[in-house]
Amino acid sequence: MATDNARPSAYPRFGTDSIEEMVPKIEYIRAMTGTNWRYEVIPEMVPIGRHMLTHGFGQFDLVNLSGLLYHVYSPMHWLGAIRPLIRDGGLAIISTNVAFYDSPVMAFNEMGSLQPNLTTYWYPTVSLLDYLLRYFRLMPIDVLYTIWQPPDKGHVSVICRAMPDVIADPEDNWIKPSAWQSWDSMWYAGLEMAGRSQASDIGFKAPAEEKRIRLYEFTQQTPETPYLGATNHTAVLRRDDTE
Repeated sequence: MATDNARPSAYPRFGTDSIEEMVPKIEYIRAMTGTNWRYEVIPEMVPIGRHMLTHGFGQFDLVNLSGLLYHVYSPMHWLGAIRPLIRDGGLAIISTNVAFYDSPVMAFNEMGSLQPNLTTYWYPTVSLLDYLLRYFRLMPIDVLYTIWQPPDKGHVSVICRAMPDVIADPEDNWIKPSAWQSWDSMWYAGLEMAGRSQASDIGFKAPAEEKRIRLYEFTQQTPETPYLGATNHTAVLRRDDTE
């Protein structure tokens, strides 16, 4: 299952992000991979989890949220909106631009200072991203990262295990009641699935025994992943590829 909102692009020279433009791409990738999957249009301002669950799609073992959080007005809404789609024990891949600071803040793209892209708004710090993932019951277990705007701006892809409860630090008495009792959590965070979520036994080949990692400490202690060109970490599928 792939989703988008398929609205006209802000960059007319690139064409439009319309269904008509997407269909040949979808058919091509289906043929190349020998798979059959569906493209679902998600109306704007509608939580994706609520839309898909009410249309009978059910939950998934794996959800990939790639290159989205910095393009939306509210990253928290999107993290909360995908959470009910993931079975407890399932995996989420969260990929986004970040700032490599140990502070719970999010930088706004004022005057295009972070990126000239017209729909880039937010760069969360890695420590804030860590906190938000745990707020929505997603435990980081592995990460790849690269710094492409030295010294402190870059990109992370975080593998998370979906847990039945918030992942709180011992000294944090705020995160759990907020995540379970706040008004927006009740609407956006998939709490209606709590206690009746399907279970997943999907595995993940971690480099070591699977455990929670702390994103800021990890990025400070582990070498970054080379950005593209590193064949052991990346795969690029182009429309004119034949094998």
